[in-house]
Amino acid sequence: MARIKISESRFAALMGDDKKPDSKKKNKKPAQNESSKQHNPNQKQGQSQGKKNKKKSSENENKPPSASQRQHSQNSETDENRNNADDWSQWRERDSEFTDEAYEKDLQEALLLSKLQIEEQKQVKKQQKQSENGKTDESTQNKKKKKKAMSLEQFNATDHEKKEEEKGESPEPIIPTAKVHPNKANVKYFNKVEDDVSKILRKEKIQEDYKKHYAQESVMASKYQEELEKKDEEIEKLQNQYQTLAEEHKKVKKRNKQLCFILAEGEMKDKTEVLLQVEELSQVKDELTDQVSELTAELEKERSKVHMLKTEIDKLKGVKSSR
Repeated sequence: MARIKISESRFAALMGDDKKPDSKKKNKKPAQNESSKQHNPNQKQGQSQGKKNKKKSSENENKPPSASQRQHSQNSETDENRNNADDWSQWRERDSEFTDEAYEKDLQEALLLSKLQIEEQKQVKKQQKQSENGKTDESTQNKKKKKKAMSLEQFNATDHEKKEEEKGESPEPIIPTAKVHPNKANVKYFNKVEDDVSKILRKEKIQEDYKKHYAQESVMASKYQEELEKKDEEIEKLQNQYQTLAEEHKKVKKRNKQLCFILAEGEMKDKTEVLLQVEELSQVKDELTDQVSELTAELEKERSKVHMLKTEIDKLKGVKSSR
């Protein structure tokens, strides 16, 4: 494995709040001692003035801050916050640049080391093959030496076979090889390493962009899935409500049919009763008309009788008067 050099921390250049230089404090002490030595005769006056200044400062501290002081403090705080934000953004940019440069250097070193290791392994394999080929050549030579003596006929036959094999084999073409200067080869090698590093960085950037895009797509897909699930639940609820309402509608239809049938039966009964009553009343009317006609006939008869009786009575009265 290729060893990567560990660079110094990028935070080493920054000074912590707790680790501030104490050189000023150390330098202030001897200066104060010298001034105290020089002004020993006027020390009492300075102490009295210091007490007065302390009283004034305490009075000023106890006083509430004015509106102008508050505005000034607020403006100073906003300016400090802005400056801190600008410094933070600049530091982040520098930090990202430093980390990118360090990462590129580490990648170049790792690629160089890996390629050197691969070349060393290739050389070791070549040496092993050469040693194995040398051992095989020695073994073949020893075998040839150990062979028995051949007859003339066998020797002639072997010579004839070798000549035929040499005729059949075509000579290999000689490929001209251009000599490359070692400095040019090193430049090409380092350029190749830089190209490999740039390719790796491009691949990593593409992978990061793909991961970000995939993460956004996954978030959007999860949101859409949640919305679809909610809508599916709402659709199921609405379907259940529709089914219940359809069943209730069927029940209401049945009830209405029954009520209509009952009302129709009631109306028919009422109509038949009314018709019967009308027929009965018509019969009574006919009977009454017959009775009235009979009574009128009898009245006329009685009237005629009464008239006849009156005429007879009048005649009898006239006869009596004449006598």
